[in-house]
Amino acid sequence: MMDENEHEHVPKLADHVKFKVTPDKLTAFVSLAPPPSLESGFTASASELVDLLEEQGIVSGLIPTEEIQNLLDGWVEPVPQILVAQGTPPTAPVAEDLVFHFERDPVIHLEEREDGSVDYRELGILQNALAGQLLVEKTPAIPGEPGVDVYGLPVAPKPPVTIRIPAGKGTEVSEDGFALFAAHDGLILYGPDKKVVVSPVYYVQGCVDFSTGNIDFRGSVVVRENIQSGFTVVADDNVEVFGIVEKATVACGGDIVVRGGVQGSAKTSLEAAGNVRALYLQNAVVKAGHEVIVADSVMHSHVVARSVRVTGKRALLVGGVCAATDLVSVRVAGSHMSTPTRIVLGYFPSPRERLLEIEAEMQSVEESIGKVRDALFRLASAQGRALGSGAVAMQERVQETLAAEERRLAELLEEHARWQERLQGPEPFVKITTVAYPGVRIESSVVMHTVSELTHACRFVLHETEIERISG
Repeated sequence: MMDENEHEHVPKLADHVKFKVTPDKLTAFVSLAPPPSLESGFTASASELVDLLEEQGIVSGLIPTEEIQNLLDGWVEPVPQILVAQGTPPTAPVAEDLVFHFERDPVIHLEEREDGSVDYRELGILQNALAGQLLVEKTPAIPGEPGVDVYGLPVAPKPPVTIRIPAGKGTEVSEDGFALFAAHDGLILYGPDKKVVVSPVYYVQGCVDFSTGNIDFRGSVVVRENIQSGFTVVADDNVEVFGIVEKATVACGGDIVVRGGVQGSAKTSLEAAGNVRALYLQNAVVKAGHEVIVADSVMHSHVVARSVRVTGKRALLVGGVCAATDLVSVRVAGSHMSTPTRIVLGYFPSPRERLLEIEAEMQSVEESIGKVRDALFRLASAQGRALGSGAVAMQERVQETLAAEERRLAELLEEHARWQERLQGPEPFVKITTVAYPGVRIESSVVMHTVSELTHACRFVLHETEIERISG
């Protein structure tokens, strides 16, 4: 007859274990119910639990067998959620980033003079860009490394965050999309829209004063009000001022337009490679590469240009010096007070004088070229013999000297042709449409004519050795 105990069920570990895997499948836990009684003959081993985990498909990142066995050996009461497997998470990717090669929020940089004082006009807040200048670089993203979950399956990393390069007007993006360059010279702007703009025009909405500081800009500058005393505006292109220019300095590579006028002093300076246009000039030094055109009057100023034209109802030229290579045209020259007024015509030196200087220099350069060529011939004749490093270096230096002298000769020939053309051009003249007062002096590098009496509409034409007055 069989013992009745032999029919009793022997507890199994699987009946007392529950498994849980987190949604990301990177972590696995087991929960243990109350253990069977000791009388049941139940035993639990680490290998048995590992087998159960494998039946669930949990095969990666298992905790060491010793830890599993210690867990089972200490199982005397319910055990909630014990970590039994930990997968390897994917590494985080490195997002794209932007490296700015300018200050996005420029601050004032005051310059200290040698004597320790501070120049409050040099604020250093404008950031100029040259065409082709690197503005922004984008660093490439670095993808994350894949991980492995508790089932032994790969876990893909999150894709890296990508960003667009902040290209605005006046910029160019490189072919690979990772660099931003200035498309032209101009002012670097970075506004609330987070785009980089290179503007060819810098607009000053008010005055050029202590709020703006001096301006040095690679482009054009537009000033809506005045340029106040003591400040400087320098631009590569044009400068336009809607108000007046006080005791200030303005220089540009294009044209200067002053819609108000110039109310300056001996320290007021306007210099343009192109034209200068203004309502009036008073107490100013003005130089233009081409024309100076004034709508009302030029008073007590020093003006230098190829031609000077004062138009308008008054068209007055009084005091100072007006120097032009081609033409001075005004309605009234001088004043009834016999104010000294100098009008200078032609070139200094004269075309003939400059031609003589050029021809003398050309002769000297040609003689130098002959001597250098002789030296090269002597060095070349020694090629059959072994030349030391010093002789080779000397030959290279002589060749460089010859190239420099030949370049200089070419420059002189071009300048000679230009002066020949000027010599054959029309003769410079002063046009007075109403009256010239005593005190007006018309001169050139070789001749001078003083107006000694009231002179009505006429022309003063500069010939080579005389100034001819032509009525009408």
